Amino acid sequence: MTDNKQKITEKDFVLVQQDQKIHDLKFETKPTTYFKDAMKRFVKNKSSVVAGIIIGILMILAIFVPIFNKNDIVRSQEPYRFLPPRWPGFENASVLNGRRYVKNIIYDTTDPDPANHTPVGYDNTAIVGEIDLVESTTNFPSPYATGGKLFVYADKPTFATGIQTNKVAADFGADTYFLELETDNVLNVDNKYEIYVLVYYHGLNGDATQITLQQMGTTYGLFTTNLSTTILNNRPAGVVTDTFTVQIGVYVSVNESGKLAQIYLNKLVVNTENEENPFALHNFTEANELLLRRSDEAKVPYRYQIVIAGTPALYEARVIRASFEYDYYKAVYGEIDRRVGISELLRAREDGLINFELDPAASDHTKEGFNYQIVADTFEVLDDERSQYREIKFAYAPQKIKAGSRWLYVYNYEVTISRFREMGFKAEPYFLFGTNQSGQDFFKIVFNGLRTSLILGFSAAAINIFIGLVWGSISGYYGGTIDILMERFTEILGGVPWIIIMTLTILHLGNNFGVFLLALILTGWIGTASVTRSQFYRYKRREYVLASRTLGAKDGRLIFKHILPNSIGPIVTGAVLMIPGIIFSEATISYLGLGLQGLGSLGVALSEVQAYISTSPYLIVSGSLVIALLMISFNLFGNGLRDAFNPSLKGVE
Repeated sequence: MTDNKQKITEKDFVLVQQDQKIHDLKFETKPTTYFKDAMKRFVKNKSSVVAGIIIGILMILAIFVPIFNKNDIVRSQEPYRFLPPRWPGFENASVLNGRRYVKNIIYDTTDPDPANHTPVGYDNTAIVGEIDLVESTTNFPSPYATGGKLFVYADKPTFATGIQTNKVAADFGADTYFLELETDNVLNVDNKYEIYVLVYYHGLNGDATQITLQQMGTTYGLFTTNLSTTILNNRPAGVVTDTFTVQIGVYVSVNESGKLAQIYLNKLVVNTENEENPFALHNFTEANELLLRRSDEAKVPYRYQIVIAGTPALYEARVIRASFEYDYYKAVYGEIDRRVGISELLRAREDGLINFELDPAASDHTKEGFNYQIVADTFEVLDDERSQYREIKFAYAPQKIKAGSRWLYVYNYEVTISRFREMGFKAEPYFLFGTNQSGQDFFKIVFNGLRTSLILGFSAAAINIFIGLVWGSISGYYGGTIDILMERFTEILGGVPWIIIMTLTILHLGNNFGVFLLALILTGWIGTASVTRSQFYRYKRREYVLASRTLGAKDGRLIFKHILPNSIGPIVTGAVLMIPGIIFSEATISYLGLGLQGLGSLGVALSEVQAYISTSPYLIVSGSLVIALLMISFNLFGNGLRDAFNPSLKGVE
């Protein structure tokens, strides 16, 4: 060794960590279980948590609404039909306030007093704001319409038609009769017609003589003639009387173009200076009035008959139509004036609801003819929540009735009644979803049906999941011939559409709850079985499974301890989504008229109101929103569970 090289000794080697302890780093997280870790991941998924809360709220409503909501959903209540949704706090809002804007309602103007004019079928006191009035037309006879043309048309293109009066007897020598018959010169086109009169010169048992007043042609407009002169000038020889029975008519020939023979008549009037006009019931200047006679001949005879074959109809009678905002709750539950007897008011006073004083002079029991007369100024309401009587407006003249050996004078009063208090409510009720065609609370019907649907959904889902897990586990774990046989059976069963299986099951066994449950589980487990089978094929040959088998683990332990927990994510997601799917299936079959009988469900509730979607859309919309909310919530909730139970995400934030 040369002198310029340094010599290394034992003292030159020093242990760097001789004063420190050597060990693994301390765990920063606490030990946890599979399900605790899954729940930790689930709660961090905000959308899934919100969806779970919504599902919980819907389930709570389905349980408690039918219990605490006392509205009757069994009996039909006609006065409360189709009330729109009304929510607390929205009374002065533009929506959910119990009001609807109604359009084109016929306006009754038959009363001479304009203050009594009202939309037909509506209460003036419940109208909010101004009424918009427009003049319109109708082709249906109505007591609220005026004017109109008489439209007569043949039943077939090969038929002629027309109209004529019934027989009328008149003295044409003593009185002069003038005929005015007007055909519309705008609407009538290419239809040849003639005007005639049938005269029975030889009595009713003789043949009628037809006198043509206007020749066959297409001259439309007003036709006038001296009917008396025409009839007298055409008297046969030997006839000296001036009194004859006649019929006036219009004959329309077959249309040469192949269209229906038809004619529009504005009026047919026979005038005379005599105060008693035998043609009065036959005259018409308004077709609406004429056809109203036809609809009620028991009161006013129609006095017309169709020639050959045809139909009389109304064309464009004038009506007034109203559009306005209407408070349906006030119309049903508001105040109304009603006539009540003194005995009812006395009972209410005894019950402590109201108080008033009786006129001593008119209520002396010692006198003959005593009665009870209220001093109106002393009336007061004692129990505001319970008393239906709000005000005494006036007293009717007393009625004299005999009671035993004495005569009594009984008073009746015009009283303002609060209808919602009369029905037992302390305040005007609120129907959050409105009322249906039977006047029942649709909010209660929906959640009462949702309870049934959820029970059906959870029951069917639980059974389907159990069968699917067992079937899919066996098929996927053992494979081979067992898998082939089980898969072929599943394919055959799954090849039949579920709606056919459900329909046939219901038609043969009935449509009660048990049959519905059976129909839903016949093929409902196939999806779960397929997912489970694919998951078992995915995991059964993993290293940890092989290691466990090598250490002597039995098939049951491998299936339930090692394979199934790792494949639970997709299975849970499918199972959760199965519940709204079953509710949808029940709703679908209910729309086909095969819904549950004797037991309300959400599908049945929606199927019953689908016919009113154009007039009361809030019914179908509110029920559909509940289903949509349920479906979306279950979907998000299922996605959250899938991620939470995914083993590959264990420990991932």
